[in-house]
Amino acid sequence: MSTERPIFIAHALCPPHLRKQVEDVAESFNPNWLLPPIDGEVFGSFQECFARLQDYAFSKGFAVVTLSSGKKKARVQFGYIHHAEETKNWRRLKKRIKENPITKEAISNQKRGNYIINTKGYS
Repeated sequence: MSTERPIFIAHALCPPHLRKQVEDVAESFNPNWLLPPIDGEVFGSFQECFARLQDYAFSKGFAVVTLSSGKKKARVQFGYIHHAEETKNWRRLKKRIKENPITKEAISNQKRGNYIINTKGYS
């Protein structure tokens, strides 16, 4: 690993009032964890490995999640998440909102229920 501390600069789209805070958080990380993960890195625990991956992910603008883990084989599988144009639909649920292809406006096919509330003494 490098002996020189990597320089972290907040993304250009980071709001100005948060820039210093984001840079201070990244400065608190182990400096080597701002570099990309390399093959053969050894960690003492799942938590240490997860922290290392999260620190790197933070510096690049995404996050790491645990996809699966098993006690029998002592294995953990990580994945990354980031802001995307479309929400993942792992359960294949029907979309409730459709887009008008001509005007690009949202069209809801969900109907609101008609509710009647009876109360006494209130107007």
